[in-house]
Amino acid sequence: MRLKRWVKAVLLSAALAPCAALVFLQDSFSYPIAGISGHETDIEEQGREENFYSLNDWQTVNPDVCYVLHIDGIMEAQSLPVLSTLNPQDALDHDLLGRKDPAGAIFIDRSEQHGENKVIYGHASVSENTRFTFLKQFRDAAYFDAYSRIELETASGIEHYRIVSFAAYDLQQRDIYTGWADSDFEEGGSEKMFQETVPYLLWKRNGILYDGGGILTLVTCAAGSKDTRYVLQAVRDEITYG
Repeated sequence: MRLKRWVKAVLLSAALAPCAALVFLQDSFSYPIAGISGHETDIEEQGREENFYSLNDWQTVNPDVCYVLHIDGIMEAQSLPVLSTLNPQDALDHDLLGRKDPAGAIFIDRSEQHGENKVIYGHASVSENTRFTFLKQFRDAAYFDAYSRIELETASGIEHYRIVSFAAYDLQQRDIYTGWADSDFEEGGSEKMFQETVPYLLWKRNGILYDGGGILTLVTCAAGSKDTRYVLQAVRDEITYG
């Protein structure tokens, strides 16, 4: 299935624009769930304090959490819950507890969750190191070289991915390529997608061939620029790393 036109319009243009000036203000009220107080506290930070790590942990906070991202060595990405939602617009400005929060949630469109390409969105901030803010550090070559593996915890187990590229897209640029946001491709379409992204790549990891096992795409904004999107892509690799 192709990414719905209205979803692409929302997610690729105006919807992530608030990232440019995010100040993480949250409603002040108590909403206790499995040790998470919900009182003026960032949900991921408190999850780390409570030693939340697994999918089961995060599903006690919200049963609609479908994945947990694990990137070894990156503190902010040790355990990132991914919300499955039929309302991406709502996920952009509400956290996992449903609290109004301009930082939103990290999320995937539920209607496209089982596509070849898992496209996961999250805000970045100019002032707080939360949600997908850490992705901006992949602009640095040494950082890109240092972190090459992502684990995606699902209900079926752990999926292993190798990071293949990091790109920047200016959505104001005429004829900008956005095929990386599609969840499924026609025959040969995934290979074409990787070819079309080449002009936008900041970094690429050579020697990794895509065998059709699945793609993981993480998308955030460039805080301070409402029109730039950073896109990290990884391909599934069934090797279990020690």
